[in-house]
Amino acid sequence: MANRFREDVEAAMAHLDNHDELTKERTWYRNGPRGSLHSRQGCYKCETWGNTKITLNVVAAAKKRCCVSCCDVDELITNAAARGYTKANSAARSLNLAEADLAKAGTDGIGVAISHIESAADVLAGLTESEKDLVTRSFEATSERLKVLRTQAIAAAGTLREGAITWAASALSRRVVLRDESNIPGIEPTDLLVFGPNRSKTSQFEFLLGRIYLRWNRYRVEDKTKADQAALTLLEDAVMTDPKQLDFPVETPGGNVTLLAWSMTAWRNELQKRLTERLIPLWEMNYSHLAAQTSTKLIGIHGDISRDETRSLLAAHPGVTRGGTRLALVPEVVAAFIQANEKRWTTDTVEIVEGCEPDLLETVAALWDPLTRESEFKQLEAALHAASAV
Repeated sequence: MANRFREDVEAAMAHLDNHDELTKERTWYRNGPRGSLHSRQGCYKCETWGNTKITLNVVAAAKKRCCVSCCDVDELITNAAARGYTKANSAARSLNLAEADLAKAGTDGIGVAISHIESAADVLAGLTESEKDLVTRSFEATSERLKVLRTQAIAAAGTLREGAITWAASALSRRVVLRDESNIPGIEPTDLLVFGPNRSKTSQFEFLLGRIYLRWNRYRVEDKTKADQAALTLLEDAVMTDPKQLDFPVETPGGNVTLLAWSMTAWRNELQKRLTERLIPLWEMNYSHLAAQTSTKLIGIHGDISRDETRSLLAAHPGVTRGGTRLALVPEVVAAFIQANEKRWTTDTVEIVEGCEPDLLETVAALWDPLTRESEFKQLEAALHAASAV
């Protein structure tokens, strides 16, 4: 079991400028020479009669076995010092997590890192002057590290910008199927049944066709030919488990062939025919339509960001943040993806309007007031028109 008291003492030593409260001698109590240390004689786990005393400073005591009920750093130092080191330690831990997530790269990893960086910034901003005076060196070092990691996160997000359109088109295409596999574009009533069940233990789909579509979609971001081949290769996993999978018209076989062999051949030919002649062309049409939505749009979000991918995509494009308002100029398909992810409830505020010059964003952010019903600039479009007229 981790020694929480020891971890807190180490954090206090790392962040507080003055260690006097942690290094001065004080009395501890324990039940016999091998018992756990207690900071208070009145602790309910400390025997009233027969306990022994020992003199140690907090740092030394934390290296020994301590009572989990009464050994608390926050009770052994001033309130301001406790709040100061706790906040400084929280910010430092957030930056450690951000650094680890940046190393993973990818849209998710960068978004998580940005979330941790924002958390660290909020914590540092919440330090009062009296608390800051007690953790000055830690505050300065963490603030510098915050700047460096923020720069690295923005640079990492910038690498996503070139592929944001194809990524968003693919993500939007996958989204409808991940929510309900019967939403596969172009399917007819018998398709799911004819292709049969999905036997993969690592896939959540009930039917094989959902897995085929997802595989095609993931590879489509790289190359259409590769995507088509990946979909056809996955037909090897198709299994016949129900006679209803043969519910399609076929021509009478020529020559002497068993019913079993003819049925299996006709069934596999039907799967390939449906994929190549109807489904894949429709999937390609759907993907191409989304990927062609490249005109610049202004997206506005008021409130918390719920998805890490959103943070990454916003950071990858020109934008501003003002309080709870975030604005960004993004391709239309990226805006559609962000809106689909972030506007999950009627109370969520996510609006998309025509794009504008980046130098107008600060003014638009200052004017947009979506939470005030009587506001002249309740709608993002009204705020944009006003900013353009200035």
